[in-house]
Amino acid sequence: MKKLNILAISVVVCVSFIGCGDTDKVSDTKVTQDTKQEQKVEKAYKSIDKPFIKKYGIRSGRISYDIKGSGNILGVSTKTIGKKRLIFSNYGSRELIEENSVEKQDVYGKKNITKKHTIVYNKDAVIYNVDFEQKRIVRMKNPAISMMLGLDNSDLSKIGENLMRKMGGKKIGTDNILGYDCDIWSLMGSKQCIYHGIVLKLETNVMGMKRVEIATKAKFNIDIDKESFKLPDFPISGITSNMEKLDKMDEQAKQEALKVGKEVVQMGESIKEAQKKIKANPNMSDTEREKVIMESMMNSKSMMSKFEKQKASMPKMLKMMKSYRACIADTNSQSDMDECVKKVKKSTHKLGLDELGDNEEEKLVWSKANREKTLKEIDEGIKEVSKSLPCMKKSNNMMEFVECARGVH
Repeated sequence: MKKLNILAISVVVCVSFIGCGDTDKVSDTKVTQDTKQEQKVEKAYKSIDKPFIKKYGIRSGRISYDIKGSGNILGVSTKTIGKKRLIFSNYGSRELIEENSVEKQDVYGKKNITKKHTIVYNKDAVIYNVDFEQKRIVRMKNPAISMMLGLDNSDLSKIGENLMRKMGGKKIGTDNILGYDCDIWSLMGSKQCIYHGIVLKLETNVMGMKRVEIATKAKFNIDIDKESFKLPDFPISGITSNMEKLDKMDEQAKQEALKVGKEVVQMGESIKEAQKKIKANPNMSDTEREKVIMESMMNSKSMMSKFEKQKASMPKMLKMMKSYRACIADTNSQSDMDECVKKVKKSTHKLGLDELGDNEEEKLVWSKANREKTLKEIDEGIKEVSKSLPCMKKSNNMMEFVECARGVH
């Protein structure tokens, strides 16, 4: 069994949001019957759409792209052609990106051909990545989504622009792609033409390797049905008999992301307060500044809530570990070991420690040696918790609680 982690606290600021700048209107030359219909549909949906995350400034869309690339590095010439499609609904809360391309290489007269087929489906707080070579789908929670949710959705369309500016990007002009006016941004050897957060044209030139993606068809504010996001019938890694629970798991990930998003907001407010204190005391040392920021974060509303839960859970956790040890000590077969795992999962639920039982670990394989190894690890965990528990009970905030867990008391 993997060792039990007594406490892990981390604040991760991870925003991966390229091409989200909100731009202006459709060109006057595009005010056709289609455009009028799009505007009519948009008006009808405005009152009922409530996006999970407003990544784009448009409710829905279906865009097709042509891909062309070429280059020559140290005598190796490369040529790429392909197609790409982007489908999104609910302002980008759900989007599917599929790419099919063929790359031809000439390596000193020897020709190689590489075919690429990828699908990435972003479903609210979850990412599905289709691996056509292995014929499987990898599912993971979106690590950046909670940070995005921690920001005001009305400002999300500006995140991309602000991020690009911070990275040295510049708005250098405008273009018109398929009748849609888009802003051209130059950044790190690339140029992007962005319309309401959607990249309609992308040009890159890195070390002589050129690539162009340009929209050839685009329709916005249209009805997108569920079938549009259907993935190949491949197995999903880590999910076998629980396929029927997939939607429930995705919804749970969504709710968890919303919860963390609120905590990010509260944490941000605490950091702002810390910055005010630092500004009022310009002579603070770096160590003092770090302490002020850390204390503000640890005393935030969300962190205090976590602190109260952690503090209340530690005696329960100790009880669970002792019960688990007693069960493992009596095992004499694999079925005994499996039964112990089931019991500890039930115990975590009964004691209100479901979060501790959520992380999937490798299956415990029974043997006398593994039994003794597992007992040793549990004993070490029990010793650590027992030693820190008196201090934890007296702690008044998360900072003190963490120090108790680290043995700094």
